[in-house]
Amino acid sequence: MYYALARGDVWSMAVLATAVLGNGLMFVIGFAVALKPFLGAPVETPKHAHEGPVLLWLGPLTLALAGLGAAIFSGVSHHFFSSPMAGAVAGTPVPVEITVVPHAGAALYLSLATIALGIVLYLALDRLRHAMTTVLNAIGWGPDQGFDQVMRGLVRMANAVTRHIHNGRMEVYMTVTFAGIAAALLLPMWLFGEGPSWPAFPELPFYEWTILVIAVIGIGAVISAKNRLTAIVSLGIQGFAVAVIFMLLGAPDLSFTQFMVETLSVVILALVMTRLRLSPADHRPTGEKLVDMAIAGAAGAGFGLALLKVTQMPFNTELTDFFNTYARAIAHGRNIVNVIIVDFRGLDTLGEIAVVMVTGLAILALIRIRKPRRETAAGPGEG
Repeated sequence: MYYALARGDVWSMAVLATAVLGNGLMFVIGFAVALKPFLGAPVETPKHAHEGPVLLWLGPLTLALAGLGAAIFSGVSHHFFSSPMAGAVAGTPVPVEITVVPHAGAALYLSLATIALGIVLYLALDRLRHAMTTVLNAIGWGPDQGFDQVMRGLVRMANAVTRHIHNGRMEVYMTVTFAGIAAALLLPMWLFGEGPSWPAFPELPFYEWTILVIAVIGIGAVISAKNRLTAIVSLGIQGFAVAVIFMLLGAPDLSFTQFMVETLSVVILALVMTRLRLSPADHRPTGEKLVDMAIAGAAGAGFGLALLKVTQMPFNTELTDFFNTYARAIAHGRNIVNVIIVDFRGLDTLGEIAVVMVTGLAILALIRIRKPRRETAAGPGEG
């Protein structure tokens, strides 16, 4: 460390002086804790002091001998331990050449000064403790009490934050989550001017306009639904419209996945609705609905703008060229999409299959739930 700090500029000299003083104080603390109890005249103890068993001092003795051996045979230690560790941190081979024989230089002199400072402070340890106690009593507020006050303040702040954030209300959790998503998407675009440019809309055929209108109608039905079940079904209509768009754009596998996801979502939400004690309609005040609508709109706008910005970036064909080149040669498949799903990204496909299976098992469990039968109030002896 002294080698790294001995540069000569003002900042390095200040840090170097702090390091020497701190290491000297560590020297004092180590002597006061590990050496002083074994010095001085014997004192009376509540119980008779005796030597520890072999297993008590065998561990420290082993570590001490290992450290001594590593210092004596420093070439072997550096070859197998120090140099590989330094190279792993630096990212390039870094040979460590420190030996047990000291080399005259600034680092050696600073080390000797540190040891001398530690010895001087250790010999004056009682006077230093008395002076520190006098100063702290005069101030009335020291590091020990300050640390305790900081800890108490952290606990009070944690309790206050927990009461407001982790209040056990799912609507608050969802609101905070989507507000954070909207902020993470929109703020960087606004602060750094990375928003997308206004796109040039292509001419759409009649059937694509029809699907787009169906999707918009589904969204409008979700917003204007009078009860929760209608909103769930309307949300499925909007999802099916998106799946049809995927189909029209030449992605049948993605379209099929979207159909499955939307079907499972509608079924699961409908089953949950039948099991939970929820009112059929949403009776929240208008102000709360407007806040939720604004957050949902901001999150949707953030995703839309981010996707639009991505599509306006220069298209990188590196992955496309790779799969076109090796799908037939390595995986022996003509359908590149299927080769990617089954071969190149088979682990991802396995995860998706596991998710679908778990979802199916959850649906099965929901279907098999039965309402508990009401016990008859009549006793066993009553007819």
